[in-house]
Amino acid sequence: MSGAVRGSLTLRVTLVFTLIVALAASGLGVYLYRAFAGEIVRRDDIQLLGKLRQVQMLLGRPGAAELLRAQPDVFRDTMSGQENSLVRILAADGRMLADINALGEHYPVPPAVGAAPGVAAIAAWTTRGGDPGRVVAGSARLDAGEVTVVVARAYGERNAMFAAYRRQIAGAAAVSALAAALLAALMLRRGLRPLRTMAEHAALVRRVAGRPRVRRSLRPARGARRLSDGAGPHTRSSTPASSSTCA
Repeated sequence: MSGAVRGSLTLRVTLVFTLIVALAASGLGVYLYRAFAGEIVRRDDIQLLGKLRQVQMLLGRPGAAELLRAQPDVFRDTMSGQENSLVRILAADGRMLADINALGEHYPVPPAVGAAPGVAAIAAWTTRGGDPGRVVAGSARLDAGEVTVVVARAYGERNAMFAAYRRQIAGAAAVSALAAALLAALMLRRGLRPLRTMAEHAALVRRVAGRPRVRRSLRPARGARRLSDGAGPHTRSSTPASSSTCA
């Protein structure tokens, strides 16, 4: 019984300790993931604004209008990560001057908020493959006129990186819970060793305490047998003495 109770106590405490460690590790992992993902998104937004400024600077150079008509891909190739960058340049009357979109993605065109838009002006969109994207628009000077520059980018590799990071967090939480279970079981076995010793001593005392009861129950019967054995010879020896006295 004591072994079963001890085993049940060890199991319950181990499960509780494992659950606490798993919840703590999961909570810490979620916090770190959100902080990491938020920092990556913020960095990408800053880089997207930097790409917009690069295009604005190119459009402000002399001969940019002819370069835009002859080689529009130059405005994309000057940006880092250009394989996922999309550039659209619109005239003041809405005419499409350039649309650099090799993948044929459809993305929204947010309103231009001046030559230096901030992070709040960036809009989110989703590619046909389900990857997240970001887009921002700003005004620029082209020769003597004003145009609208739209820069967008798809973040398929970022989505894959986030998925891999989530798997790493889940694996770390699982390993932490398993290690906590093993450590808890070992610590409880060592911690409950005095209790186990006390239980063994208590069981031994109960066994020893039960033996004198049997001996005490046998003492009256043994005493009766001794009295009966002693009374027979005494009676026989007293009979001849009495007969000799009468004679």
